[in-house]
Amino acid sequence: MSSWGLSDNTTIAGTVTHYIANANLVGTTTYFLANLNAGDYLTISGVSGKYQVADITSNTALSLTTIPQTAGTTKKVFVQQGPKNVLSSNAAPVARQSNILSIETVFGVDAAEIATVSIGTISVNATGAGYQRLSNVTAITANTAITIATTGLSQPQSNATATLTFTSNVLTAITVTNPGKGYTAAAQANTTAAIATTGFSQPTTNATATINFSSGSTSNASHTGWVNLVSYIDAFGNPRVKSEVLVALSKNGITSDDEDTKFPD
Repeated sequence: MSSWGLSDNTTIAGTVTHYIANANLVGTTTYFLANLNAGDYLTISGVSGKYQVADITSNTALSLTTIPQTAGTTKKVFVQQGPKNVLSSNAAPVARQSNILSIETVFGVDAAEIATVSIGTISVNATGAGYQRLSNVTAITANTAITIATTGLSQPQSNATATLTFTSNVLTAITVTNPGKGYTAAAQANTTAAIATTGFSQPTTNATATINFSSGSTSNASHTGWVNLVSYIDAFGNPRVKSEVLVALSKNGITSDDEDTKFPD
């Protein structure tokens, strides 16, 4: 069998019944022989972890290398044809499952995901008025901030942040401090930058701004293909992300990809 395929987290036809007493999967209106290969990894809806296909006996019957953690019926199944030599965390003791390389942290990155859209700049539309600092009132500029937020179901992988600069009682510049990433077309349409002042002292007129998106930034992956991505907290309490390209694919890259959480299109 091939060491890997080109499909990541894609839905297969039909539903399955799985058991906690054995590693068998029984399909209903499934086409296991056409959709799957031995060594592929399956995600079963509602069941944590991924399960590797050991053997396929028919379009409606197969066995896994490990027994699912729970039993279930009429469950949807998703296939990942990642590197078959990378084991699932299910094969390790529970105490070690969070800090080992496993198929659960491997993702297919296609051409649309390697260059993710971020926020390039934010333009000042209206400078506002009355952003003064007076000794006898709350410092209005200190209580004024910009909030970048996305409404709706389509969310960016991480939202951007920015800071404001005031000169002579008006807003003169907006600096993007974190461009964010994963702003799909749907997320872009629902993303706004709101400038607001908290507290009793308010400006005469609040400023407004426009977001300018850029596709120049890259995702966490340095190459298309099968990528290991791990998020963790370092010894100093800082969030960290590290990635490693396990299989670099270019011309014949990932062709079927329904994973849009870690690496959004």
